[in-house]
Amino acid sequence: MDRQVFAKCFAEWIEDLNTTLGLKPIAVDGKSLKGSRAETFTGCVHLVNAWATERGLSLGQVAVEDKSNEITAIPILLKTLDLRSSLVTIDAAGCRKAIVNTIREGEGDYRICVKGNQPKLHECVKNALASAVECEFEGVNFTQQAGSETVHGREEERTVTVRATPADLPPDWRDVKSIVQVNRERLVQGQRTSTTHYDFSSLYGTAEEMGKWIRRHRAIENELHWGLDVTFGEDKNRTRDRNASANLGVVRRTVMSLLKQCQSRRSKKRKAYHAALDTKFLEEILQEPIR
Repeated sequence: MDRQVFAKCFAEWIEDLNTTLGLKPIAVDGKSLKGSRAETFTGCVHLVNAWATERGLSLGQVAVEDKSNEITAIPILLKTLDLRSSLVTIDAAGCRKAIVNTIREGEGDYRICVKGNQPKLHECVKNALASAVECEFEGVNFTQQAGSETVHGREEERTVTVRATPADLPPDWRDVKSIVQVNRERLVQGQRTSTTHYDFSSLYGTAEEMGKWIRRHRAIENELHWGLDVTFGEDKNRTRDRNASANLGVVRRTVMSLLKQCQSRRSKKRKAYHAALDTKFLEEILQEPIR
């Protein structure tokens, strides 16, 4: 079965089940199916996923075409989604004007990381925030928040600064309302590291809100991609046919979403095993509206 048609059917089914309203943060990122083979930029079938971070829900996925990469696949995926009242978050690989335009044409908002692959924009954002710091934010519309946490033996101190868009930002980036700087200091096994990251967005949120959306973007890695390997052993799957690999990837992502929505306290792997043995439990998972 054609992989794009198959993915579209699943995306429409999930949308029918979805009953949640309000702002929907959607993280977009890709994952390779390492046991497959294809002529993509990773050398294997590569699926770009849309993950509703607050609900743990896979909204859709598109396979990267041969001799292509994520940059061309992301707009295709976005056009299959209802982006109204959504905030799409993307890493620097998706920092492209065409992607920004697609999101805005779909009436959605965006939060995108900017790095050296867009040197002019990156330099403008970096300089605008540095100049605001130098003048101690005098006359600048901004918010700032500092916080710290210790997780799995890793200590992290984080400062998020949000500034309203300066006048000298390149005008061909559509509807930019704010720029963001995130400073992190981490202490891991006695080693201290410092990093600074920059983002821009079509929303002007508080530093607390922006920091939350940036951190929750990691959910697509921690909850979806990691779970696919642990629960389904996706990277070990050796399906060679291109359509079959992509279609199985769609099924895994949809099942992962449904298992995560299930209120049972079992692990996702045990839920799947229970559903294989108990048809009634399987029907409950398939028919329960997603909230």
